[in-house]
Amino acid sequence: MIDVARSVIPVAFKLNIDCRFVYWTDTRSSYWKGQVWRMLYDGSGKELVFDKLSNPHAITVDHASMIFWISMTKVLSCCFFAYGIF
Repeated sequence: MIDVARSVIPVAFKLNIDCRFVYWTDTRSSYWKGQVWRMLYDGSGKELVFDKLSNPHAITVDHASMIFWISMTKVLSCCFFAYGIF
């Protein structure tokens, strides 16, 4: 099992039940260095999904539309990605 607490500063968590992934944000306490990570439910397959984000503080998954949303607080913006490829 991966020890998330030692590798990142988690801010938000979200489950993608369709793909069996756990996603979380890491603000890295620095402007434009935020990240979104994921791993499988069993803790394996940890990988970086998005990098160089501005304070990613909220994430969600719209299962009906298959869209992954990321909210970045420092720039007051929100971006989305089709998660079928993630």
